[in-house]
Amino acid sequence: PPPPLPAHPYQIPNNDWIDLDVLSQIDGGDYSHVSSLVITKLMTTTSQAAITAAKDVTAAPALGASAVYTIMGLAGVTAYMPQTGERPDIGMLTEVQAEWVCTAAQSSLDTLRAQGEASGTMPWHMRDEKTSAPIDFRTYPNASWYPDSVVGSPYIKTIGAPVKLDSAHMPGLPYLPYLLTGDPYHLEDLQFQANWNWGWYNPTYRPSIPQARQFAWNLRTLAQVTKVTPATVPSWLLPQAHWNTQLATWQQFFETNYVNGPRAEKSIFRCCSPIDSSSDQGPTSPQQTWVSMWEDEFVAAVMGWVVSMGFTGWQTSFDWKIGSTIARTNGTSGWPRAQATPYRSILRASAAAPFATTWAGAWALTQSITQILLNDVDTWYPSDMTYLGYTRGALVYAARLGTVGASAGVTWANAQLKAKNWPTDYKWRIGTGL
Repeated sequence: PPPPLPAHPYQIPNNDWIDLDVLSQIDGGDYSHVSSLVITKLMTTTSQAAITAAKDVTAAPALGASAVYTIMGLAGVTAYMPQTGERPDIGMLTEVQAEWVCTAAQSSLDTLRAQGEASGTMPWHMRDEKTSAPIDFRTYPNASWYPDSVVGSPYIKTIGAPVKLDSAHMPGLPYLPYLLTGDPYHLEDLQFQANWNWGWYNPTYRPSIPQARQFAWNLRTLAQVTKVTPATVPSWLLPQAHWNTQLATWQQFFETNYVNGPRAEKSIFRCCSPIDSSSDQGPTSPQQTWVSMWEDEFVAAVMGWVVSMGFTGWQTSFDWKIGSTIARTNGTSGWPRAQATPYRSILRASAAAPFATTWAGAWALTQSITQILLNDVDTWYPSDMTYLGYTRGALVYAARLGTVGASAGVTWANAQLKAKNWPTDYKWRIGTGL
């Protein structure tokens, strides 16, 4: 059995907020001060009943009920990870992890620990048979388990399994259990998860960003494992240097191809969503014309967390990325913040057409082609405010990191969510003011 948990560092009422930075400051291999964590609280106006009623509980136990881990079980984690939608197990933290951070609920603690154990069920354990450690890509730079064709040297063939992995919808299960327990079982699983995300690529296209959300959750996991892996480890783990190298590779790639990208979708609109591969989804979303800004908010929020973890080299990338969020929420760019984060944003009229050159021009295209609606340009229009929660999360990190205009955006987003008594998920209750 895993070692016992230290005493929970605080006891607070429900409906509090997450300070993810606190969970990021624990150095690899040192857990002596876990029990001294302090999270300042600020009560929200959203009732527990409203939160519970709004949950999608089809893929995980209802809040208040503990999941139980059984051998090769999932403890409520979604088995078919390509499943889309606002799943409780996807985010910077899972919903049950965030509920525990916010409420200290015993049922949430039991479930997050059970789901941490369930990481061992995931078919991401690609182990070097000579060392018993996760495959070291410094030794095997072209190794791959790319699923669509036989590529890589060596190529590692996978088999069918009850769990279908998908890096674009992959929950972060082992990180918080490892912070709380120091149990190397969880660190090992965190390393396997991060390694699977790299080995999944065709080596020819490594690194690359096929989806913004895929990049966000991959970066989340990679930063986590880099943060908490000690410099010196047993032979059956990979050392921190391995992960530092991969994190630096991603940083260089992102700055070269995105921060300094010359085309308008990057130089003006600062998008990670790949517009050239956007599919034809009918008259309101023509092929190669649209991006998903809501996915890009995952990237911005995760980058903010990465910088807060101490990886300050990512500040340049974060500053570039958050510029899009600021422009869509400041009320002065020409893009109305009432529709700050629509499902589809149109940046050119057709695949062969020139890009819009201003935010006002992009909004005009988006409104014309998607037939998107709004009333007052400063009042959030859609009845569903989930995407605003993502935007707010990114802005909270920007405000903490001193980005000009971010604090005003947080104030506006908080007011919009409170005005409609929106039941923000625990996992997006980052910062104060709700």
